[in-house]
Amino acid sequence: MTTTITKNTPLSIRLPIKTRNKLTFISKASKRSQNSLITEAVESYVENYIELQEWQIKGVKQAIKEMDKGKWVDGDEAMTWMMSLDTDRELPRPSASSRK
Repeated sequence: MTTTITKNTPLSIRLPIKTRNKLTFISKASKRSQNSLITEAVESYVENYIELQEWQIKGVKQAIKEMDKGKWVDGDEAMTWMMSLDTDRELPRPSASSRK
């Protein structure tokens, strides 16, 4: 049988009283320690943040590759399209075209 030893490090945080009260309520209702709830929340946030950053970096690298090939969407076209989103006159997404 293998035992995994995890090391934790203490961290002190300051919470608004409303948040602390909600945390206390959840802790009592779920019969879980506040520490375990906070640890789970921070781990989830950090993991989601890392995934988002990786997604954004991948998108930027792909866009740079397209630009290096001479393909991009004109900034004014992109802005016009974005401003039309969620309106009665939503425009089709502009497509990249070759430009030199």
